[in-house]
Amino acid sequence: MKLVLRILCGVALALTIVPSCLKYAGNVSDEWLKALMLIGTFVWFAAVIPAGRGD
Repeated sequence: MKLVLRILCGVALALTIVPSCLKYAGNVSDEWLKALMLIGTFVWFAAVIPAGRGD
């Protein structure tokens, strides 16, 4: 379970970085940029809290 959460954290972090690069390249609109980064932020916080516990 912890491995799945850590992978999910990595994917969520990619959702916060990749859209910025795509926006810089001119491939993403402002609406998509904001939506993808917001989703990535929420998913990251939802996954990192249980993954960080020492259970």
